[in-house]
Amino acid sequence: MSKSNGMSKITSVFDAVLRLTNSQQLHHDVLKQIFMYLFFFCSTSIFNKLFAEDSGPLYYNWTAGVRIRTNLGQIEDWAQRNGFEEEFAQVSEKLLTAAEFLSTSKSLLLKFDWMKLKTNFQPLNEAQLYHLVCGYDNGDKSPPSSWLPSPEDKHQANIKEDIPLEMTAHPPFLIPQDNGCIDLIHPPDEQAFWKMFKELHPLYGVTEDDSDSGFSPSNTPRFSSNFPKAELQNSFFNTPDGNRSDTEVYRDLSQSGDTTSPTDISTGAKKQFYKLSYESDTNSTPKTSTPSSPKNPPIVKTTRVYQQKT
Repeated sequence: MSKSNGMSKITSVFDAVLRLTNSQQLHHDVLKQIFMYLFFFCSTSIFNKLFAEDSGPLYYNWTAGVRIRTNLGQIEDWAQRNGFEEEFAQVSEKLLTAAEFLSTSKSLLLKFDWMKLKTNFQPLNEAQLYHLVCGYDNGDKSPPSSWLPSPEDKHQANIKEDIPLEMTAHPPFLIPQDNGCIDLIHPPDEQAFWKMFKELHPLYGVTEDDSDSGFSPSNTPRFSSNFPKAELQNSFFNTPDGNRSDTEVYRDLSQSGDTTSPTDISTGAKKQFYKLSYESDTNSTPKTSTPSSPKNPPIVKTTRVYQQKT
């Protein structure tokens, strides 16, 4: 915390993260939240180190306070240059206030009483403020009596558990609802997408757990082993709501070799078909009912998924 090159290492990490996220066209709202999280964990870690039991002799004096405030200023300046000043201020308020207290001249602090300290350094709670004044370097003297908590604040000021900040108190992560860069309606034309698709398909698109079922929350879309590019385009990108007519569904099934009648296509089956939930065993065939007599041909019943026949 006392070496400026330590702050340079932190800002260099921020620079690397910013370059990476910009190169991946990350959503602007997601980008801001990522840096808010980075600022939160950095400031909370520094704050808890500053308020450790043995930190008083090292940091609770004007010289160290000025150095701490200068180092924090490097992060603050970086956030301002890159448009994250609001995010930094939101999660670093207590740390900046503590640094302001320590960088205030001793002669000025001695003029303050407890109530004025509370007012000037308000983001700090009673326990945190009392920890600072008790550990502040005042030579061999005890803290001035004017710095001692008022009777109504004395109980809160002695609660040690209120001093450190919780790492779990970070802001919630909110998923943006609009202004995204990815088009989920039209099929991608970039060769890089289909190259990545072919690499990932054998790893994640062939097997399916036996526990998967159409009624299970864990059921996820699976690709058959011979799942073609054309079928991905026609059944996913061009039908974002999965709501097509029975004639269109029957036409696609007929092209893949399925003889199911349009009247046998249930709403649930259509949704499963257009969610790309295919059976992993490509050699299996749709279940059929046993004919009651030679005059009655087999009736093909719709299962929860449809499979493209080879």
